[in-house]
Amino acid sequence: MKRILPPLFALLFIGAAAAQNASKLTLAVLPFSGGAGEDGDAIAELFSFVPELTTIFSLIPRTNINRAIGSEQRFQMASGMTDPDTIAKVGNQLGAQYVVSGNITMLGNQKLLVISILNIEDLRQIAGDIQIYTNIEEIRGKLPGMARNIVAAVRFNVSGLPKLAVTPVRLSGGADPRDADLLAQILAINIIRSGKYAVYPRTSGIEQVQAEYDNQLRGAAEENQAEMYRGDNPYLVLSVTARNLGSINMFNAAVLNLITGIQEGLGRSVEYQNLDDGIRAMETLAQELTGVADIEEPPEPNPSTRFRSAGLSFGSSFAAPWFVVSAHGTLSLLSYTFLEFGLDLGLVHGYEGYEGVSYFSLYPFARFNGFMPFSLGGWSLIGYGGAGMGLMAAFYQDSTLISPALDITAGVRAGKNQHYLGLAWTVRTNFKAVNHKLSAGYSYRFN
Repeated sequence: MKRILPPLFALLFIGAAAAQNASKLTLAVLPFSGGAGEDGDAIAELFSFVPELTTIFSLIPRTNINRAIGSEQRFQMASGMTDPDTIAKVGNQLGAQYVVSGNITMLGNQKLLVISILNIEDLRQIAGDIQIYTNIEEIRGKLPGMARNIVAAVRFNVSGLPKLAVTPVRLSGGADPRDADLLAQILAINIIRSGKYAVYPRTSGIEQVQAEYDNQLRGAAEENQAEMYRGDNPYLVLSVTARNLGSINMFNAAVLNLITGIQEGLGRSVEYQNLDDGIRAMETLAQELTGVADIEEPPEPNPSTRFRSAGLSFGSSFAAPWFVVSAHGTLSLLSYTFLEFGLDLGLVHGYEGYEGVSYFSLYPFARFNGFMPFSLGGWSLIGYGGAGMGLMAAFYQDSTLISPALDITAGVRAGKNQHYLGLAWTVRTNFKAVNHKLSAGYSYRFN
């Protein structure tokens, strides 16, 4: 039996790990544009090293990314930003479901790092982040927080939100088009944080979005059709123009409906002194457009509705066997549920007069559990309960007892990132007797 136990434990963990890793989303972090020398590549690499990303993503190796972008001539265009069409092409080459791109740049006298993550399937911007810095060395310390924001946003459900295309801000007076592109990104990030719209960035104006929508209605499928014509294109488009009225500088914005051909609600206008005010102006404009008063932080994400894990626990049944070691794993195929499977090894019989008698038990089990997730002060909590079946095999010196049993369990697990501690109470019965087990343990969460 000693020869059998190590392979059983190994197979349990290997099977759980393989299943969970296969369920992760694939992510490519492209080299960031801007900065001096290879700053953009170095910062993108550091960003891909942030542990928080691995909670839900499998990262594509940097060597594969460099090979893919080396063949894409439009990557990191003269504007300093990578357009969504190019991101889609690179992402498809890499087999990535999500792509992170970024820009080290300036707006007026402000030094900025701006990042965004796009869903390659429908080219929706999932999230973005803006950080102001003084020295390039500061950026490294800001990356973990930016990664956490992205992970939280990916888990946020936007399926019921109206789809809004965000086009570059139109600047008058021969302003740098990179400023227009950057302002549009800042505005898009704040609109995403409001939770009012699902956002689809565009590198051209309203005409591009109109052409996409018309093309979708016609069902066009030419070979030279742009990547953005795929899927369900947005029917709302945000138009923002910088205007002057005497000595007053203003950004005027309106949401246009391509189906009705008319403006959605009232247009909005915010004033600014110079481009140094651009970040503040875009935050204010997003508040005006969405009606959300405070959107400086991302909306509170829905706690994860899946729990996939593998772990070990130790406990007691308060009778023979007194000491129980368990290896267990969970698979989550449906939201708010998980299938738990594992193996208990029972030791220390405690019977008087039985010195030297060989006694231990094995109990493979499977349970179906429902759970409720919570977020509290940076901790993730789940309370769960369920029922299932097991097979008790008790091995004595001269006999073996095998009996099926019904399992009923309840417990709680709490953790940060991927590391969870748990406490559980289990009641087992073969309908002739009842056995209780209290256990505490550790789980590594894969999603």
